Amino acid sequence: MADLQVSGRWVAHQSNGFDVDFDLKQTGGTLHGSASHRGGSVDGDIPSGEVSRSGFHVVVLWRNGSRGDYSGTIGNDGRLHGLTFDVDNHQSQANWFSDKHFR
Repeated sequence: MADLQVSGRWVAHQSNGFDVDFDLKQTGGTLHGSASHRGGSVDGDIPSGEVSRSGFHVVVLWRNGSRGDYSGTIGNDGRLHGLTFDVDNHQSQANWFSDKHFR
């Protein structure tokens, strides 16, 4: 089975009320791209990430100095569902799901 295709623009709706806009480019199982949240007031780069048949993982290097770790799996509904946390403060975390259906 081929890797999950997650390239393009989509939104991760977080349980803490924030939405993160991803813009990803995918080559096989490797990802890179950008992200923004708070209506675009905080941007970040995704220098590398990975995707498999059912999983997703990226770290966003936010321009405010924090690093957001996003991992997820594909659900029965075809959306990605996962957990995000601040790499330097694991207490700061939220569940998330994608607005886009990937299957």
